[in-house]
Amino acid sequence: MSRPGALAMMLLLASPATAGQDPPPQDSTAALAARVAEAVDSVRTKGPALGLGADRIANLTACEDLEGALVDCHGEALARCARVLGALDRPLLDATSRGDRFTRASARTVATEVVDAVLRLASARAASQGGPCPALAPAGAVPAAVLVGPDRHTLSVRPLVALRPARRWALVVEGISASERAALRARAVPGAADGIAPGALVTPRLASFGQDSDFIDTARLASLLQSLEADAARSPGSGVLAGVQLHWPTPFRLAEPEERRFFFVPIQGAVPPEAVVTFRTVDGRAGLLAYRDRLNGIGCSRERTAPLDVAQTLGRPRAAAGVVAGSYRSLEIRGRTA
Repeated sequence: MSRPGALAMMLLLASPATAGQDPPPQDSTAALAARVAEAVDSVRTKGPALGLGADRIANLTACEDLEGALVDCHGEALARCARVLGALDRPLLDATSRGDRFTRASARTVATEVVDAVLRLASARAASQGGPCPALAPAGAVPAAVLVGPDRHTLSVRPLVALRPARRWALVVEGISASERAALRARAVPGAADGIAPGALVTPRLASFGQDSDFIDTARLASLLQSLEADAARSPGSGVLAGVQLHWPTPFRLAEPEERRFFFVPIQGAVPPEAVVTFRTVDGRAGLLAYRDRLNGIGCSRERTAPLDVAQTLGRPRAAAGVVAGSYRSLEIRGRTA
């Protein structure tokens, strides 16, 4: 081991034990504050290499102590942070077309984090102004994460917590025009009938790699995506965390931060007029209980861990990639782990 490596290992082993902490619930103000902090840290760390000016990076102080602003429903503080982050959208987008492939990939990653943080802040500010405080979405709704693809047309909108199974849900997008809503409805995945057209998932993901696909086996990637798309098309509904894929009709840009808001609502009557797509979540509870019963029947063994036949164990060859049973030696954890 090299001397610097040995020194790093010694420092690691000599560091005091720290208590483990579970992350905050994703639909909490603490999680939103953490998400914004991640975006801010990424900009401060990578921004200089991406060509972001020092003044833009210095302005990020507007996003400090954000959790306090969320708890106190300080709307102006949330809006100020959103404006500062939103102002980075254009320079980050420009950075995705400059430099080597690693610089471009880094710019895309930071831009995705910034867009998601700004949209979540907008939703939280609007929800807190129109209902209970603090809140990240309207009463009864589930807040969403929005991940913008490299092509700036493909958006993956996912619930921050699992949607209740065996129910119909709607993805609501506020702050867009009627023509934009119609265009989103036409190409949303899953569609209004919970259907997935051939290529709907594969094509945008392959296209998103663009000029940086030279280090990816696109043929194998396409085969994998086609298999996943076929599985999704056969599913009786959407997964409780799967969300919706949207195709934005024009390259997605951050408008005024408070304009666009994304969230999921359960359909208990009429479909909300702002909905862009409706879908039904799959109910996998019966299958999971059946798997549990089968796994309980295996029993415990002190023999060395070995793979089992998936079809014989679970009854459905496609249900899992593999099943193993037996004993193995785990890492020893010392110190406080609470």
